[in-house]
Amino acid sequence: MANHWFLLIFLVLCIYFVANMHTCLCAPNISAVCSKQERLALLKFKHIVYDVPDMLSSWVGNDCCQWERVHCDNVTGKVESLHLRGSENIYRVQEGLVGNEVSSSLRHLRNLKFLDLSANDFRGSRIPEFIGSFKQLSYLNLSNAFFSGVIPPHIGNLSNLKVLDLGSSTLMSDDMSWISGLSLLKYLDLSYVDLSKAQNRDMVFYLLPSLEMLSLSSCELTNADLGTLSNLSTTLANIKHLDLGYNHFKGQFPGFFQNMTSLEFLDLSSFSFSLSWNSTNFLNTIHYFPKMRLSDCGLQNTHLSPNYLNFTAISIIQHLDLSRNLIEGRFPYALTNMSSLLSLDLSSNKLNSSVPIMPNLLRLDLSSNNFEHIEDVGIWRQCHLKELTVSDNYFRVEMTDSPENVSECSQYAFERLNLDWSLKGAFPADSLGRMANLRGLSLHGNELTGPITESLGRLRLLEELDLSRNQLTGPIPKFIGKLTTLDLSSNHLNGSIPESFGSLTALIKLDLSSNQLTGPLPTSVGRLVSLQLFSVSSNSLNGTVPFLLGNSPNSDIFIFLRIR
Repeated sequence: MANHWFLLIFLVLCIYFVANMHTCLCAPNISAVCSKQERLALLKFKHIVYDVPDMLSSWVGNDCCQWERVHCDNVTGKVESLHLRGSENIYRVQEGLVGNEVSSSLRHLRNLKFLDLSANDFRGSRIPEFIGSFKQLSYLNLSNAFFSGVIPPHIGNLSNLKVLDLGSSTLMSDDMSWISGLSLLKYLDLSYVDLSKAQNRDMVFYLLPSLEMLSLSSCELTNADLGTLSNLSTTLANIKHLDLGYNHFKGQFPGFFQNMTSLEFLDLSSFSFSLSWNSTNFLNTIHYFPKMRLSDCGLQNTHLSPNYLNFTAISIIQHLDLSRNLIEGRFPYALTNMSSLLSLDLSSNKLNSSVPIMPNLLRLDLSSNNFEHIEDVGIWRQCHLKELTVSDNYFRVEMTDSPENVSECSQYAFERLNLDWSLKGAFPADSLGRMANLRGLSLHGNELTGPITESLGRLRLLEELDLSRNQLTGPIPKFIGKLTTLDLSSNHLNGSIPESFGSLTALIKLDLSSNQLTGPLPTSVGRLVSLQLFSVSSNSLNGTVPFLLGNSPNSDIFIFLRIR
């Protein structure tokens, strides 16, 4: 017996030895432990910020390489990346770290290649100059982090930078010459940075040969900033995305971008075409690109006349934004001939006539126009559209289920449909129930009446449903599918909350507030562990709160209850 046990122990030890030898010799990556100096540097940073969303809750223990949002080199153990971007909660309110400054202890992370501090709140402090010492940094994002004051020129020392995002309305520059040190830069976002007093701001256009994306939206620029660039063949030679929207351009716009053969997206929003000399002819000579934004440009129907558009040039446009202009009455005929068009935004204009069918169009936004009938937008005839937004039109005639002789679609392609603040009449559940591909349906703020019928249950792909602020009555039907958002608040729904809600395990937001619901909360609601918002306030519910609901593993859940 003793020999038997000895043999068994010997075999176990052999197996353990072989297994560990395999691990040591063959494992491709063995994570090194971070240095004490870098661990202490991170802990000092943690201790001087208020961590609202618990981003740094895993920052405990001796090995900072195992902490969330920290990445180290597997061989040296040196910290290479800090992913500290804030986020938005269910109400789209920014949630991130809050502090009076960025701790200078971070200067000890000398091997940083990636640093993201965006969407936090550093309370108007200056961008720390020590960031300029991170010579290996290739990615830096400080956008919307409530830094203020002048951008430090030390950022120009980061010669390995490929991505720089400083987009913020609280920053300014007095001299852009520091940009000359960033010859490898491919992505530069200075949106909302005040450049009106910056010297050498034209360097952005010709000293960055590798630049592919440039956003100078709302930077207080004028035509004078671009006038000297018209004859420079080296101006942004490799640019693909150029955003010059919402500046102070007027008159004749410089044509330097027409030589940018790689350009795929151009934003000229708020450039006033009506102030340009012979503006209609200017549109005829402009060089067009696959994606264009011409929002808030004062464009009128005459600007879109076939007599003033170069159809050869506009035939390459795939995504066109003409929102917030002065286009009125009939749908622009010129747009119907753009067979390449996939996405079209005509929101906030004054259109009121029938919208033609454009077979290749996938996304259409007609919100905030003057349409009087839902049939004018062709909702029952748009067979190929995947996204349609027609909110804020206040149709005078009630929306009814589509007559069979009106519908020309054997199957709808709709994936997202937004009809907020536009409809009245009986809830058209039968017609909407035929849109089997719907993933998002929003009918918020209408005057829809009647019950929510079971026919909506046919929408098995539905993820987001918003029927709030209507006049819907009757009980809540059984919902199935993949719902992540369900908002039925501010209606006249009655009866009890269905037990079947417990099967909607993907729900993140459930709002049933301000109805006439009665009875207890079903115990099945306690199984909705993904919930971030749950509201049943302003009803006539009674009983107790399901135990599991109050102990959800989701620490960010917002619960609004009033149980009698």
